[in-house]
Amino acid sequence: RFRAAFMHAVDREFLVKAINFGLGKVAHSPIPSTAPYHDDKVLTKYPYDPGRARALLDEMGLKPKAGGMRHRFGIMLIPDGGGTWMRVGQYVRQALSDVGLDAYLESPDWPTQLRRSGNWEFDCDSNSYGEYGDPAIGTSRFYLSSNIRKGVPLTNLQGYVNPEVDKLFAQAAVAVTQAEAQRCYSRLQQILTHD
Repeated sequence: RFRAAFMHAVDREFLVKAINFGLGKVAHSPIPSTAPYHDDKVLTKYPYDPGRARALLDEMGLKPKAGGMRHRFGIMLIPDGGGTWMRVGQYVRQALSDVGLDAYLESPDWPTQLRRSGNWEFDCDSNSYGEYGDPAIGTSRFYLSSNIRKGVPLTNLQGYVNPEVDKLFAQAAVAVTQAEAQRCYSRLQQILTHD
């Protein structure tokens, strides 16, 4: 529920329009909408809805305390010298505060960011990644349970475990036909956006 509350609290259309100067579009799936195998029909989407975010936090038992804050945590940003990622972080921090989440921003240098993320020394981490032509290469590494590897950055840092997801990524990686791969990737997107 916390991830869903986070997603509902942030106006990602605003991020695209105001922070990124209209370049790009909101991502609703771990497979980019411009990539093969993206399937918009199966996605669970999280529209901007601060009221829903507050309700989810209430359901979790994260009630506002004195000062209206429910929980304090850090967000580790990609180091960019105060550029786009810092502006994104500042907006996200403000949006989260509107639903009672007190986020503090951290922007270490690259070696520190990679060491800390690989060693799970963060509350919330930001990142940017590419698909490298196929989800079996660029996306699977963030969700396969076999890729939960402490000390290694850019792996399954969240500790996500779902045997069906593992099986579907394995099947898609060796699919003989595009239709077979699409079936696997559509189901993966359905599961991952719901989870």
